[in-house]
Amino acid sequence: MQASSVLVWTLNIAASLAYAFGAVFMKSSGAFQRPWPSLLVYVCFGLGATLQTYVMKFQRIGSGYTIVLGLEAVAAIGLGVALFREPITMVRWLGIALVLGGVILLRE
Repeated sequence: MQASSVLVWTLNIAASLAYAFGAVFMKSSGAFQRPWPSLLVYVCFGLGATLQTYVMKFQRIGSGYTIVLGLEAVAAIGLGVALFREPITMVRWLGIALVLGGVILLRE
């Protein structure tokens, strides 16, 4: 069974965003002291794992897994900056560029 590259990329991005939002709720949970953000950690990570598991059947494990993790890292940094006013320095921009470069090199 073959899937279109648009579907594969859409699912990879959706899984990455689910994981990144899971990280937001992880931070908001207060080390699992707040019930709703704590529950949403599991919901987001479960959704991300479900999407990633499905899309993995259409790609190599090494590239598929690494692409999702790389996009998740970039999304988490963006959400940290936007929601928690975390600093974005030139070194972080360089790191983002390197991660995205790796994602591009690993695409199928």
